Amino acid sequence: SGLAMVQTLLGAGWHDEARALLRQLTLLTPASIGPWLHLFALDPSALTNRGLIEAFVNHHACHPVAQAMALHLQHGGPRRDLSISSSTSASTEPSKVERLGTI
Repeated sequence: SGLAMVQTLLGAGWHDEARALLRQLTLLTPASIGPWLHLFALDPSALTNRGLIEAFVNHHACHPVAQAMALHLQHGGPRRDLSISSSTSASTEPSKVERLGTI
């Protein structure tokens, strides 16, 4: 699968290639949430790309991360400090890495 290839690329230290593959996966399979979450976790520039965030919100409007991003868009757009972990309210939530490992 695409995410397995991303993990292989990351394991080999090919981070740029993994990010590029994740961007392609969001285009090819926009209904799959895994590539989106991995992309936002691995590519800080994705969090400042309004078009990418809008596409994610449109495809996954019910997801808590998408809802948090939609609020940021409503209040002036993406900010550089927007992060997946800042969208959770409980401090007992698993970290980004722990959550991504369960996808």
